[in-house]
Amino acid sequence: MVRTDVATKLMLSIASGVAMALYFTLFYSYLPFEIPQNYMLALELFIVSLPFYFFLVNTEDGLLGVAGGFVYTFSRTLFSNILGEYSLFCIFDAFIFSIAFGIYTTAMAFQKENAMKEAKLSMVGSVSVILAFFVALFMLIVYNTYFVNKYMCVDLLRWFEFC
Repeated sequence: MVRTDVATKLMLSIASGVAMALYFTLFYSYLPFEIPQNYMLALELFIVSLPFYFFLVNTEDGLLGVAGGFVYTFSRTLFSNILGEYSLFCIFDAFIFSIAFGIYTTAMAFQKENAMKEAKLSMVGSVSVILAFFVALFMLIVYNTYFVNKYMCVDLLRWFEFC
């Protein structure tokens, strides 16, 4: 029973990552005006995490956000290349986003688990969600601002040509 539950949540995590990647790829492609990158990072982190709030029940389930974040980053790069916008898939970028997203989803799962137990823990969980959101956002902003050099990047179009 437990394995089925974890497998179901993992599939939801992967499906949510792919769906949000398609959404944001189309959003970026057809946005008629320019929005600063830091605002878009905050919007992206918040909106991508919304489906995860509904199926993460236990604190240990929050680690599924790491897998969902990696799938989201990979799928967004893949969809961008399909739409004709050339972009590289950088493993280090995916790693940073996955860790930041995992921190945030773990805090969401912690809040949801504790909200069912008692009100005092629910308040602590709510504060932890807000704190985790800003920690994850800080990680992403600092990484995107100061680490301009891309490490371990793969051209997905050429990679799929060989397959």
